[in-house]
Amino acid sequence: MEETDESCTSDDSNMQTPATRRRVKRLLRLLKNQQCYDTVLTPATVMSFKYLLPYNSLCTRVRVNFTRDPVTGGKEEAFLRYERPRGRHCEYMVSQLEAWNITDPENKDTVIVPHALDIFLQCVVHDFQGEKAYPTVITWPCPIRHRTLYFFAYLNFDMPSGQYTIPELLALRKKGEVSRALLLKSMEPENELGQCISSDFSSGRGLHH
Repeated sequence: MEETDESCTSDDSNMQTPATRRRVKRLLRLLKNQQCYDTVLTPATVMSFKYLLPYNSLCTRVRVNFTRDPVTGGKEEAFLRYERPRGRHCEYMVSQLEAWNITDPENKDTVIVPHALDIFLQCVVHDFQGEKAYPTVITWPCPIRHRTLYFFAYLNFDMPSGQYTIPELLALRKKGEVSRALLLKSMEPENELGQCISSDFSSGRGLHH
């Protein structure tokens, strides 16, 4: 992970007014509900990410950094995009792409997905009852639009706030996949730990953090 910038590390929530902090909490509750029910976000809601989410400690703040090609000196990975069937991704995330004019809202068959965001799309939580969910705002300096774009989702893996390259993000996602696989294996009936956990839930004791 590269050296982090202020928007990714400083606890600016301590500098926010109580009213602003309440607005952030309301927005996070709203976004969780909208993601849960796969609701289309309005452009106004998406634009609010920029002003409310990257500068507080209530969610993970991730900034995507692109590395320069050692031969060309360019940042080719920043321009890498995929054309995907529209039904492959939830409307909650597609509407964010549309709000930033990354993909055409009139195209009902396919969507354009930047490589950097594609890493996160595969980790968007769909079952809030069965998965851990980590609120994450993604800051992406987009060379196509020549501006910084902001995306938000509850993801199924956690990471410290900071700046990450594409390989680092892929490694973190893989680490999360391994952790979830190990957890699922531990919950299998033949596993001693799984039997203990199942026994706790069946007895009504549950697990408390």
